[in-house]
Amino acid sequence: MRALEAGQIIDVAESPTLSDSTAGAVEPGSVTFPVCQSVIDQTVSVSESEIAAAMRSIAATEHWIVEGAAGVALAGLTKVADAYRGQKVAVVLCGRNIALETFLDAIGRA
Repeated sequence: MRALEAGQIIDVAESPTLSDSTAGAVEPGSVTFPVCQSVIDQTVSVSESEIAAAMRSIAATEHWIVEGAAGVALAGLTKVADAYRGQKVAVVLCGRNIALETFLDAIGRA
């Protein structure tokens, strides 16, 4: 998100997160950065508790164990849901690479 705001790849501080795969900066020379610049028109920040709540919701409604990155996607949509009310919306829930203990700890906090 910070790189998109800056219009270039920049270093960002990393913090522990349930969403390991979305943590950290984009690597210099990344082929995905120009693609992201051309297709992303909005970003949404979510908290760790919002990620955990989304992971719990997915488990409760879909019976899926998902990693934090999938939780980020649903948490982001949940945060801006009112803007899309009445429209057809999809959330890609990919990522099931999470240790059972990590998942149980995460949903226990939600």
